[in-house]
Amino acid sequence: MAFPRIAMCSFLKYDDSGALENREAICVLPLNILNEKLFAFLWFWYALLLIAGALAVIYRVLLLLSAPLRRQLLG
Repeated sequence: MAFPRIAMCSFLKYDDSGALENREAICVLPLNILNEKLFAFLWFWYALLLIAGALAVIYRVLLLLSAPLRRQLLG
């Protein structure tokens, strides 16, 4: 898991006598939940762009190497 959703938090708080007291709690990290969804979307988007780019390169190479395909494309 790249982005943990919950974590152990430690913070200092003044108690009733004015002394610092160490408190520990489980904290929810809402920004990490958003980041996880955003990066999952971007991963799929970049995978789609990679596939589309690879297909475009293959098409261009086929056009470059195949004279009959060029003639058919031109009409």
